[in-house]
Amino acid sequence: MSQRNTSSQPSNSLPSVAVIEAVADHEGVDAAELAPLSTVIDPDALDNLFVYSTAEFPHPKGHIEFQYCGYTIAVHSNGQIVVEM
Repeated sequence: MSQRNTSSQPSNSLPSVAVIEAVADHEGVDAAELAPLSTVIDPDALDNLFVYSTAEFPHPKGHIEFQYCGYTIAVHSNGQIVVEM
């Protein structure tokens, strides 16, 4: 049976930080105890994909999925983060 946890990232939080915090929350551990996110995805690329926008280059619509610490992570352009086991 799969478990699913959905959260929205705070407006001042980078997606890479929000992912680590969501997984740490799900695991009940401190974020520092998790493997570095960079072992599975480039955190800067993840942040750049959904955070920075201008009138000329607005936020892309969509989401990205990847595996991290045994979970399937989905980061959506609207700030929603889904952690699924």
